[in-house]
Amino acid sequence: MAIDRSGDFVGVMRLIRDPDNRRAEFAIIVRTDLKGHGLGHALMLEMLKLARGQGLRTVEGDVLRENTAMLHMVRDLGGTTAPVPAAQTVRVVFDLTAADADAASAAAPA
Repeated sequence: MAIDRSGDFVGVMRLIRDPDNRRAEFAIIVRTDLKGHGLGHALMLEMLKLARGQGLRTVEGDVLRENTAMLHMVRDLGGTTAPVPAAQTVRVVFDLTAADADAASAAAPA
């Protein structure tokens, strides 16, 4: 959860694991007036770090097709994308066992 100085919620990240702790589904929401300022990127990096720390192998989520900034960020961080038939969404997948996952965590600020 991201909160600004006045205590208002500005963004939230959710990670829900399957019972076998191998796979999880994520969601990231950023307040509309704050999009494009790096908050979504920071939440995504934190989500990937958390998922790796929990030993997850795959993290998946659905992104609206028109959210091109998010889809671009997913690809930059090593995720894959695939349109969902008959839906206005794109399925994104991070394979945390892949070498690309290490590159994504290296991009995170220390």
